Parts: sequence; structure tokens; C-alpha cells
Amino acid sequence: MDIGTIKKALIYTLRGEFRTVWTGAKRRLDSKIPNTFEAVRNEETPRWLRSKDNLQTFHITESEYVSLFTGSDELRFTIDNEQANRAIEVPIISPGKANSVQISQSSDDSNQPEHKFQIQVDQSFDYPPILWRTLTISEDGPVTNARVNIDQREPPLNRILRTVQRLPDDKQEANTAVGLPAVVPTKEQPPVFLISIDTLRYDQQEALSSLINELGPNAILPTEPRTQGTWTPPSHASMFTGTHPGEHGYVGYGQAPGDKRPINPDLTTIPELLAENGYKNSALVSHSRILPEFGFGRGFHRFRHDGMSYPDWVTRDSDAKASVDQVINWIEQDLAVRNHSLFYFLHVFDPHYPYIPPTERLDSPDIDFSKSQTFRSHMEEAKGDNWTYLDGYHNEYELEPGLVQEMKEWYSRSVEYTGDQIARFLRYLKSQDLFEKSLIIVTGDHGEEFGERGFFTHTSLYDGNIRPFMAVKPPVSESWPKKDCIDTIDFLPTIAQLAGESVPEYSSGTPIQKDERSDARITERIYPDWYSISVEIDGVKGIFTYDSAYPDRPSQDTIKKGAELEEFYKLSTVRNPNDQDSQIGTDLKQNLRLNAEQFLLAESVSYDIKNETKKPSQETIEQLQNLGYK
Repeated sequence: MDIGTIKKALIYTLRGEFRTVWTGAKRRLDSKIPNTFEAVRNEETPRWLRSKDNLQTFHITESEYVSLFTGSDELRFTIDNEQANRAIEVPIISPGKANSVQISQSSDDSNQPEHKFQIQVDQSFDYPPILWRTLTISEDGPVTNARVNIDQREPPLNRILRTVQRLPDDKQEANTAVGLPAVVPTKEQPPVFLISIDTLRYDQQEALSSLINELGPNAILPTEPRTQGTWTPPSHASMFTGTHPGEHGYVGYGQAPGDKRPINPDLTTIPELLAENGYKNSALVSHSRILPEFGFGRGFHRFRHDGMSYPDWVTRDSDAKASVDQVINWIEQDLAVRNHSLFYFLHVFDPHYPYIPPTERLDSPDIDFSKSQTFRSHMEEAKGDNWTYLDGYHNEYELEPGLVQEMKEWYSRSVEYTGDQIARFLRYLKSQDLFEKSLIIVTGDHGEEFGERGFFTHTSLYDGNIRPFMAVKPPVSESWPKKDCIDTIDFLPTIAQLAGESVPEYSSGTPIQKDERSDARITERIYPDWYSISVEIDGVKGIFTYDSAYPDRPSQDTIKKGAELEEFYKLSTVRNPNDQDSQIGTDLKQNLRLNAEQFLLAESVSYDIKNETKKPSQETIEQLQNLGYK
């Protein structure tokens, strides 16, 4: 609200004209409430949820997504769960200010009385598009099944509620809508926090000292973490599914034909797996390419997109601090009902280009914010038009050393700021007695390159890009090995094992609870120009580049024909130029080559392009260009 409006409200208040203030406030509030919800995609309900209605994800405000039941005049569902539950959390979605909503929980036994709950909604100035209400299933103790009816036909609702959704046939409904309910199990399962810091290199430990200190001595800090994708979309999809990019199929949204596919719908994601086990799931993301449109909303009860646009690096309106504040607000709401069986996915974007940290983090008050754009333009000029992966291989670009160094310093300060915000979040968890009992994973989705080995931004399969910072803090009740090698595809099987769920057969990851892996470590780069795959065995890497069949892996004929480029090197030699032991035997090279070919010749997942998603409404070409994407 602007200063002028506040002044007017104060004047009217001093005059005693309270009705004028109320009317004006209500008008401003109504202007922020959407008249329609935008359907994003169909979703599957958990196995324990029975309903004749469909579940769809809707975009309800500029930033919020909710999965709603649709298609029925009567809102009714049944809980039929193997594990005992003591309550149900039901999200009531009303774009107007409903006076009351009646919810009843009845038993199949006709002799049992029907329990009715009347929800009174206050006329506050807050705009809660989602009103979470908790139903105690039975006063006599936990039960495994219950039937819930939502009475939405009271006269006040018909009078007050606006349209909440527009169905495909343009039929408009003016009723209360119900979101995906969350059961409250009697079994207390550890809270899980998956925190992704975009563009976070491994070598930033010093900038992350406050975060590392808050994680404490029980945290696992692997020295050889790996990400399975080279940039945000495929990397996060690998985290969520425990599979490589060529298997989950979501390789990004760009300008090439066929790259609009979401995550393969046949794969179970982390939030879907946890929803089956009684978790309540919340997500806040800062990148428009990891939205429900692309399959990331599946299984979430809340989903919010607070994207960082280019000005936010200066204004700090939407940054790591704002994101942490929002998640803390959600936790405050959730703790009123439970302190267990909660999953939060937080993705923050601050270290990404344009790298600008908060001004107080820089030595000089006179900041030339255009320097990051100058750096970007110099980089693009040096690369030239129609650049491809092979052009970057061992190429040396002449950029002003001082400017490159300044960008690295800005980047590190941005990482430091982000780490401090996550450290503040961890202190909050400690204040709520959540820290010790929780699994906390902090990871980069990829790194960032500043011209090392001929590559910039997040493009290659070298250390600077696929060796992110990673930290894992197990629940205090668990004793896990201090592993050096953890991949992002290990997150799903780790969380599945913690929740007592079997690991999906298709997952390529290894639970962190187990001892060191013995298989080769693989990362894919799936781009329209070239397809590249890196294979690591015992500290030796092979990178094999093939003709691209984007958005899929290369054809079997292409693989059998052989790679266009092969690279072999010891990690120790690249990291330490003084290490002279750079020789790699023929047998080891052949072993790496065979591992790559066997991986690629195995059955790849390919699914109907009809599943492609639309372009997210938040994303614009101008914004992408400002963030360095074309």
C-alpha cells in the first residue's frame, strides 16, 4: 500500500469515518482476488484418497498454485489409509470472504452420529487464499478411514463467493473449492527440508561458513558431490525422481522443438512419495522452469513461485531473505497442527547471474550495477554467434581479468548472503525444536563457470558446474556414514528409506544411509547442439560427445558409430596442476567408454509429446535474456 493511501486512511479515521476506511480497504482487497483460477495440469490423488472428483493444479494468484477437486456439485471424499490418522487438514479455497463453511465427518455405520464442524471466517484485511482447517477424525482415538462432506450451498456462500474456477466448457462455478487434503498420522515421521541454492559451486565453503556452523558436526559434507544435470530444470527433475535427465525427460524450456515435455508422468516424485506416507508438502521456488506446469507440483499441498527478476538483485524484494520468511510463516501455521510428517522444498536464486549481492555486502557504496551486463556482453562477444559445446572445448577467451575477478567476488558475496539466510532459517528450526529431528539437505543444483577450461555460466560437465556444494544433516536418531560421494539422484531413495517406503525400481540413486557406492557416476548434458555424457570411476573421468537427438538421448546407431569427441583426465591432475601423474591407461579408457555406451544403449524412457506443457505465464523472453538465457 502506498504512502498516499495510508495518509488518506489516517485522515478518515481521525474524522471517525470508519466505514469509508473499511469500504476502501475492502475494494483494494477485492482487486487482488482473482475472478478465475487457471487450470495448469491434471494430477493423481494419493492411494489413500478416494473421490469421484478430478484433481487439478490451478494457478490462483500471481505466485500460488493449489491442487483442487473439480467437476462435482458436492464436495465429498474418503480417507482409506493403512496407517492410523488422528486428523485431516482440509484446505478451503474461497476467492471471496465466506461467512461460514460446514464440514461434516461421518462414519459408514448408520448408528454412529455425524460430526459437524462449522468454520467461521473472520473479515480480516489479510488475504488468505487458502484457509487450512483441521478436523479431528474421532474423539475415541485414531482411525484408518473417514468420510468428509463439505456443505457449500448455504445462502451466504451463494451471495458472497465469486467464481473460483473456469472449467474447460466455460461453465462457471460459484462454490467453495477444496484442495488436496493432508492426513495427520499418529506415527511421527521426521520433517524433511530440501533446500536448493541455485548456481552453487563446491569451492564456496568459506562463503558458507555460517551455514556450515549451524548445521553442526553431525552434518555430512561430501568432498565429491555431483549433480546429474548441467542446469536448473534437468538437475531438479533428477533430484525429484532419482533418475538421470534422459530418463525423466525434462531437459528444460528453450527455443528448440520438443523440449516442452514435463517430468515423465510415470515416475514418482519425492512429494508424491511423501504424500502417500502422510506428509504435508510445501514448495517455494524462485525459477519459472521448476513449476507445476512441468510436473514439480505433483504431491504438493502448497506451491508458491516467488521468482527473482533482474531488478530484485538491487531492490531485494524477492530474494533468499523473503523466501525464508515465507517458509517460516508456513511452518508457524503447520506447527499448530503437527511437528512431524512435514516436507518443505525451498529453492533460492541469489547467487545466479547477475551475481549482484546486497549493497551492504560490498566494500564501496558506489556500485556500478551495469558491470554484470558488461561482463555478459563481453563473454557473448568472445564466444561469437552459433557457439556450441565443441567450440568451448579447451578454448581460451580474452576477457578483462579485472572484470572477471570482480564478478567472482560479487558471486561469492551473493553466496555468503544466501548462506547467512539459510543459517538464520536453521536457527529458527532450532528454536522450534525441529532441527535435531529433521533431515536437512542443502545443495547446489549446479555450479557456475567463469571461463575455466573454456566455459561460462552452467554449460559443461567439468568440476565448476557439476560438483556443487552439498550438505546433509540426518535426524539425530539416525547414524549415517560420512560419505564423500553423494549424487543428487540419491535424495529420493534416501528420503524414501527414511519414510519407510520402498525405493522405486527405476531410481538410479543410492540411499545415503548405505555405504559408499561402487558404480560409475554419470551426468548428462542434453542440448540441441550436442549430447555429452560424463562417466567417473575411481577419480578418472571420461566425457563423450555425440550428435544430438534433442530432447532425447542419441539414437543407438549414433552411439554405435562412436563419439565425436572423447576427453579423459584424472580429477586430481585438473585440480592440482603440479600433479604430474596424468597418464591414463588404455584399459581404463576402454572401461569408461563401455560404461557410457552401456548406459546409453539401455532402454531409455520416451513418452508421448502430447504431454508437453505450455509456457509458464510468469516467464517472458525479456526476463530470460536478463538472466542470461536465450
